[in-house]
Amino acid sequence: MLPVQLLSRHWIITDANNEIQEVRGEGVVGEQPVIQPQASFRYTSGATLSTPIGYMEGSYYMVVREPMEIDPADLPTFEVPVHAFSLHTPTALN
Repeated sequence: MLPVQLLSRHWIITDANNEIQEVRGEGVVGEQPVIQPQASFRYTSGATLSTPIGYMEGSYYMVVREPMEIDPADLPTFEVPVHAFSLHTPTALN
């Protein structure tokens, strides 16, 4: 197993009115973390919805980060899909 680096993300955010926001950008929360084998990276982020309920789905664009001294543009890349998950205010589903 080899370390990987999260280079960018793509999110499709849909509210209860089927209004869609699309977000693309480098890394997550200002970082492009290198994740070692058997390790994880956790972060917290947010989205603004015009309704109390919605969902989002998307993907992360990753690069195999070995050897570290090589430019990431010259290393194998892959996409990691993230299946849809719900977004809601704390009391929206009670």
